[in-house]
Amino acid sequence: MAQKKQIQVYSSTSLNYWIKHCPQALGFHLEGVQQDTDIYQAGIAAHAILQRVGEKKLKDFKQIKLFADKVVAKLISEPRKYYDKEEPPMPPKMAFEGRELALAYLATNELPANAKYEIALGMDAKGNQCSLAKARYRALMDCIYEDIDGDEDAAYDVVIVRDYKSAWPTNADELETLQRKGQAVLAWLHYSNKQGVRLEVVNLRTGALFNKTIFFTEENVEMLAQWRKDILMLCDKADKVRSARVGHGCLTCPFTQHCPTLLGASTSKDTPKSYIALEALRESMRVKLKAQLQESQGVTFDNTYLGYKDQGKNILTPEAIKQILAAWYELPLDQIESERPREVGLLKVLSLGASNVEAFIKFMFKGESKQEKKDFLELCLTKKPQPTFGIWAKEEKE
Repeated sequence: MAQKKQIQVYSSTSLNYWIKHCPQALGFHLEGVQQDTDIYQAGIAAHAILQRVGEKKLKDFKQIKLFADKVVAKLISEPRKYYDKEEPPMPPKMAFEGRELALAYLATNELPANAKYEIALGMDAKGNQCSLAKARYRALMDCIYEDIDGDEDAAYDVVIVRDYKSAWPTNADELETLQRKGQAVLAWLHYSNKQGVRLEVVNLRTGALFNKTIFFTEENVEMLAQWRKDILMLCDKADKVRSARVGHGCLTCPFTQHCPTLLGASTSKDTPKSYIALEALRESMRVKLKAQLQESQGVTFDNTYLGYKDQGKNILTPEAIKQILAAWYELPLDQIESERPREVGLLKVLSLGASNVEAFIKFMFKGESKQEKKDFLELCLTKKPQPTFGIWAKEEKE
């Protein structure tokens, strides 16, 4: 008797390798090809702390800090399981960073009462709710809880799916991603007794919360059904499509060094594809070298230095804006804030840079000596250390 073929389970994480890069990237991911995951580790640590604090319903911040230390101790000493995949203990540096991120958020924000954490939900190949063992598509919810949406005049019983994000740029756009749509579909299937689902995204860096409620009206149910259909279609096509696609997705792909198609394209006569491939390989190598050399003296060979060099950056001094306005209005420096407060505010809002100051000096000091220009420049600008990674002539570094 022929053995039944095992169904491949997908999630937004796995499908995004295809969407953001190409079908071959998804293949590499499913095959377990090694990639650098350090950039995600701090976020994972923060999630783990939020989960355990929420489950323990801790409120006292001293207790929260002590408990966060226990979570970190476990993360850096024991393997971690993600679904059925075991991952090695976390690098201490990343775990500590994640702890600081979680504690900074918890210092000013409370977690939802009676919430459940790290809850996995799934749907089968026909789009019905199911256990994870039978899932075709699954999602791991950071935080899920029930609440009332609306006010006294119109109150709705909804399920809330909250996602914590550690990336600085996290904003309302996160509510429109495949991950959010998948979570909305699974919440609809598993909580059909509710009147809607509220999607929430929290930026752990800024504390900002973004949300959107999808009530289970006839129109919205049609929309959710279409999202379900689209997700299952992606899963079906992902089973069959594994061809590499050289393009803009290569520039951020974590598998550039493993992709024979990309390596072949880098030496091909197809100039556009060759250029893209070389850029992708260069960026991949640059990221790797920056990480390797960030705590070293760099590499020197022949007349070349590869590594970090402090180029310095010109920034405005605390007195720069007053100096500029004093010169412009021919007023004493100590009168600027009282005489010209609106102008002071305007220039602060405009966030002037070094080039603006240099352009001002060029205009205002046309007939002045070089020394006077230099003196004014020193009143307005100061050097700030700025380590820059690059390839330098050896004498430039020294």
